Amino acid sequence: MEQTEGVTCITSRHENYAPAIATRHLALVNDRFLVIIDHVTGLSKTDTVQIHYHLNRTELIHSGMRSIISLDDGPAIELAVGDDPADLVIEDGKISTINDVWHDSKLVCFHITPVENGECWFATLAVPYPQSPGKQTSSVRQLSSDGRLVLECQADNHAFRLTLDGNQLIRENL
Repeated sequence: MEQTEGVTCITSRHENYAPAIATRHLALVNDRFLVIIDHVTGLSKTDTVQIHYHLNRTELIHSGMRSIISLDDGPAIELAVGDDPADLVIEDGKISTINDVWHDSKLVCFHITPVENGECWFATLAVPYPQSPGKQTSSVRQLSSDGRLVLECQADNHAFRLTLDGNQLIRENL
């Protein structure tokens, strides 16, 4: 776990799909926004990567602007993605409570194609309570250079840049 000013980051690595290796960085920014960064290496040109989010929501829309927004009566949630996935699927699911009571939910799956060097990056900004429920309020722009990932994020009148270099995550206000 790494902490920099206003950011707490946890990194995990999954090697059970060798030769592919999946690394996930979870960064909590200002105790308000969750940034999820997935980095997969060791892929062949014909592989695809599926990133799944199981949301405790029953009504979701794809805004067409790289954003998934909840519309149901519960607290709003918004997922803004930093790169256009090759394919996006929203499907029905089930989720259970602590008492094993099942209820309806939605699964969101992004399909991503790796770049020529056999790796892919995928970043998501999760905003638990957007200022305008049902309307896109956040965005993330994903840039990669020299093995680093740079994200420019906006949410709730905050603008910040996150730079991931190896396992070090640096935050700058914009």
